[in-house]
Amino acid sequence: MTTADLTSFCIDVLRSNNFTCWKEQNIPFGKRKHNVKKGKSDIIGYSNSGKILACEIKNIGDELSKEQEEFLRDIHQKGGHALVGKRSTHGINIYYFVTGEPLFVDLI
Repeated sequence: MTTADLTSFCIDVLRSNNFTCWKEQNIPFGKRKHNVKKGKSDIIGYSNSGKILACEIKNIGDELSKEQEEFLRDIHQKGGHALVGKRSTHGINIYYFVTGEPLFVDLI
């Protein structure tokens, strides 16, 4: 499964659970020309209650950067849904960044 496939899968799962979300257009840091936030998440959106959603996607072997952790921590501290969609050798899980609590259990 490619990272693009994983992103699409996570978007589908989030949408089917009442989140409005989309893939954020991330430009590699060295190619950015203006004030673009470093570390912003792959998926952005909001819940039915209006809370912001930020979900970082990580495939097998990928780790969060310091800037991605800071972005997710900031979303969490402001009351939003700060999530990580992670594929491992055991399957796919979407969990809360700060607590590690799964948003959904046993996706695949």
